Amino acid sequence: MTGFPVDPALARVHRYIDTRFDAHLERTRAFLRQPSISAEDHGIHETALMVQAMIEAAGGKAELIAGKRHPLVYGEIDRGKPKTLLIYGMYDTQPVGGGGWTVDPFSATLRDEPGVGEALIGRGALNSKGPLAGMMEAFRAIAECDELPVNLILTIEGEEEIGSATLPAFYREHRARLMQATAGVDFYFTQEANGVVEVGLGAKGMMHLGLSCSGGALACSPRIDVHSSAAPLVASPAWRLVQALAALKDRGERILVPGFADSVVAPGPEDLALMARYSRRVSRQDFMRRYGAESLRGDDGLCAPDELIARLLFEPTLNLAAMTAGEPESRGDKTIIPGEAHAYLDVRLVPEMEVEETVARIRRHLDAEGFDDVALTVYEAYSWSKVSPNEPVVETMLHAYRQHGIEPLLIPSMPWSSPYYLFDRLLGLPYVIYGLGHGGRAHAPDEYCSVQGLREFEKSVATFLYTFAAQGNLGAPDFQI
Repeated sequence: MTGFPVDPALARVHRYIDTRFDAHLERTRAFLRQPSISAEDHGIHETALMVQAMIEAAGGKAELIAGKRHPLVYGEIDRGKPKTLLIYGMYDTQPVGGGGWTVDPFSATLRDEPGVGEALIGRGALNSKGPLAGMMEAFRAIAECDELPVNLILTIEGEEEIGSATLPAFYREHRARLMQATAGVDFYFTQEANGVVEVGLGAKGMMHLGLSCSGGALACSPRIDVHSSAAPLVASPAWRLVQALAALKDRGERILVPGFADSVVAPGPEDLALMARYSRRVSRQDFMRRYGAESLRGDDGLCAPDELIARLLFEPTLNLAAMTAGEPESRGDKTIIPGEAHAYLDVRLVPEMEVEETVARIRRHLDAEGFDDVALTVYEAYSWSKVSPNEPVVETMLHAYRQHGIEPLLIPSMPWSSPYYLFDRLLGLPYVIYGLGHGGRAHAPDEYCSVQGLREFEKSVATFLYTFAAQGNLGAPDFQI
């Protein structure tokens, strides 16, 4: 492979990370012990200050930018190098939920996990404070034993788990400064427990919606909670909401909203070629193990892997995430007709679906089905993103993985969502998701990351920076699909 005369200092950086890793791990554990639950406003400012200190420890400058709800940490590490990377990251996490944890979620416990080895357990270990800390440790290690080979612009948000409300306006307002970069990157753990890397060239968009029904909107429903003995005379907002939800999907979970997927485009030739490669390496059993299911929806056992992959990556979704009515924590002991009921949905958008048109289609359908009394609220929303495999930064990513003996599985997009559209659709910058390391149980109890994987992740971050710095103007990458 040509075009990558990687700096010999990289080997020295890798050795330095090995010798200092115990200290790196303890600093990462301290970071995980600090809660940063954005939905509950818990520990956010303290965590933002820790991120600021991490950037400064790596020789950069950083500041906290006031957000709509939580601060954005903006940082720069300028070494006067020819190339600049724009880095996206997040320091907020999901709540810890109810039961299910076998350790304190903020204890950053070390223990052996079956099939993984020594693991670091705690909220954010995978998504995404573990990778964030590992990235910062890699920057610091380079600064301590060499010099960063590229300039870095860092945008680390504290609102990803609640819809990234602040970040888009910041990117628009500071577009000229951010476009000093030639590419973007999100450093993240991409390995499965068996070491296989799956990395996508895009991500779905996301909308968080709320449906609500209250007695005030329906004449025959109570405006407040009333005794359930009144059911012969008054209607229940909770049942009304259930019926509205049933109008959105049928029993097979087929979406019933007319035109919901009208804007969706079929996978193109590049997508099909990537999926063909991917389908030769995965099976339905792999997906069943990954999602903890004994079978797959809409699969009679005859679906080819490429069909399952196409559905996972290119189908939009309409998911019911939560419902509340009455007293959610009780078992119905307080026999009431609730005065209001709420449902919370998430929609994942694929190319070329856009937020406004999708919301309008759902609203029209509810009205047409006679549910004009059911309120529809958009809480947060952002669009999809897509990167061509022919971007030179994709070749940077591939070569960086190969230097660690990994041949990654490239897929056209990830099935999950992140605000990567700010890179490609707002700034016009190609980007990649990159990093060794493995973790699991994101958003769930006993979230973890592999300790050895974290060590290799730090090294891989350094590898990417030096590879990006050494890359010439290659044009189309050396990647044949």
